[in-house]
Amino acid sequence: MSQNWTDDCFASDHQGLTDLQNIENNLQCLKTAFSGDSAPSSPSAGQWWYDTLNDILKIRNEANSAWIEVYDYGNDRVASGKVKTASIADGALTADTTGRAKMADGYVVTAKIGDGQVTSAKIPDGEITGAKLAAATITGNKLQGVTAGTNVIFGSAPTARTTQSTSYTKVKEIQIRRTGSIRVSFDLNCAVETTYYSYGRVYINNSPVGTERSKYNDTTPTTYTEDFSVSYGDLVQIYARSSNASYGAVVSSFLIRGNDLTDAVVNQD
Repeated sequence: MSQNWTDDCFASDHQGLTDLQNIENNLQCLKTAFSGDSAPSSPSAGQWWYDTLNDILKIRNEANSAWIEVYDYGNDRVASGKVKTASIADGALTADTTGRAKMADGYVVTAKIGDGQVTSAKIPDGEITGAKLAAATITGNKLQGVTAGTNVIFGSAPTARTTQSTSYTKVKEIQIRRTGSIRVSFDLNCAVETTYYSYGRVYINNSPVGTERSKYNDTTPTTYTEDFSVSYGDLVQIYARSSNASYGAVVSSFLIRGNDLTDAVVNQD
């Protein structure tokens, strides 16, 4: 291997043997891509250099100011950072068996995928099986939204809770693990039958969103139901108050229900 390049290999006053040796050295430089463990001296734009120390093929840039890595032979791959999105032809990475076989199992990790980049349009029906999903990787935040309904109980807090506060006080709370719309119901009644009101209302994240409900002089529970839009992680709450600090407002049977994509549909009963 040689890196000794001679530009002036011929002149009338040169020794023939010297010129022939220089020509031979130049051909050896070209044959071995200027192989060596350090950069060739006095490089030119477009010149190749096989860096034997790092086992990488390089080329001199057009400005003749730096060496550009082309191929990493030590790792048998294109040099790091050299494959750009624009360099890949449309359809080059196919979705068929042949295309998928070009990618090693487990090669695409979450760090390589931007948030929201993988949509249903990119995945054929039935292509992702349970064996390809790591345990606990799909959360409610990544599932399609639910709709208000009665098929599935998402949360239940049935215990009767009483407050004698005359200001709205939180008595029940359920955190939502899905996005969409939900159906909220709760029972409200008075603790004793006497002349006062019990009030109840749905809150989300400590802000009132539901219709204010009331019961007067009645210990029989009444169920109130409303639908609300929610996001993953929202806190759905029941706040209650009494018109008389001597008597309690009672809230019970707090339910959150909806319809889910995994619901079974009864076609005949």
